[in-house]
Amino acid sequence: MNLYEYQSKELLAQYGLNIPKGITLSDVNGVENALKEIGDNCVVKAQVHAGSRAMAGGIKFALNAVDAKIFTEQLLHNKIITPQTEKEGLLAKSVLLEEAIDFERSFYASLIVDRSTQSVVLMVSRDNVDDIEKTAKEHPESIVKKTIDINTGLSKKVLGEIVSVLGIEEEYQDSFSQQLQNMFSLFKEKDLLLLEINPLVLAKDGKFYCLDAKVEVDDSALYRQPYVLSLIQQNNASEKITDDPDFNFSYVELDGVIGCMANGAGLAMGTMDLLINNGLKPANFLDLSGAVTNNKVSNALGRIYQNKKVEVIFINIFGGIVHCDIVAEGVIDTIKQKNIDKPIFLRFAGTMAEEGIKKIKDSGLNIFIGSDTGSIIKEIKNII
Repeated sequence: MNLYEYQSKELLAQYGLNIPKGITLSDVNGVENALKEIGDNCVVKAQVHAGSRAMAGGIKFALNAVDAKIFTEQLLHNKIITPQTEKEGLLAKSVLLEEAIDFERSFYASLIVDRSTQSVVLMVSRDNVDDIEKTAKEHPESIVKKTIDINTGLSKKVLGEIVSVLGIEEEYQDSFSQQLQNMFSLFKEKDLLLLEINPLVLAKDGKFYCLDAKVEVDDSALYRQPYVLSLIQQNNASEKITDDPDFNFSYVELDGVIGCMANGAGLAMGTMDLLINNGLKPANFLDLSGAVTNNKVSNALGRIYQNKKVEVIFINIFGGIVHCDIVAEGVIDTIKQKNIDKPIFLRFAGTMAEEGIKKIKDSGLNIFIGSDTGSIIKEIKNII
């Protein structure tokens, strides 16, 4: 799961990384008050999950209050189209107004999980870059790449090598190294898969500032990261937990096209991991939570179907307290009532699994039933 830039910077600030003064707005009427805090010379940034925003006009530099208001009006509640978005672009539901930082040098810095080596990779470049992979291929000499043991972290030796290669003056080396250390602490303690600062700049006041940030969180670790999960839920405004047992399920909308339903947070997260590891993108997190009724399944499946981005629905149920036959009844009734026309893939295991599968087959509905997740993933890939 990705965080918006302003959310990412909230985390950075908590870990001692310097960020510009900034205020996030969802209404243009807040510009005047925001400028009182950050100054008229500011940057207006559309908040969407996409890179290359500046090239697409999603980041604008205001020299005065008039510019700031005009740019906010242009970006807010409009779509931003970049090479990383779909053709229709992404809607900017909010903008970030930040003070403009006058800087002398810029750098690229990132931490990412390398599954092949079961370690963390730190990459740092002398300049901010639009495409780190392309830069690594075409100008490998400009990038410092270090494999870091998650348990031991960044050593003084590694930090010394980095500042030397980057040519950072002695008076700034400790400050730069501390920013990298803070990055690593955030990365490790918040269970991140990616932390990218681009650019990390040396300002004229002698401090390093993170002017842009990208954070990708490990979905499977959200159960122990309540603050990070709250950030995701704030923006999706889509978690559905009420006192009504028929609506008492957890739902978080994501950016993918595969609707997911599972019972239990662990299975729900595991299902999303399975999709992601096979190059597929989940459209949501949905945990049915607790006892399941026909109506609860219907409401949950209906919520998935409301998401217009969903192309396929994957239902993954392991029966314990939950009875698979009840889930089957809810699925059948919902498809018939709501005329759901999306391909549905289903896996039942555990309590009343055979009975549930029989109900699905007897319904005559075109639902793919898989005995294992591997066969289901294969089938989903055939149509996505």
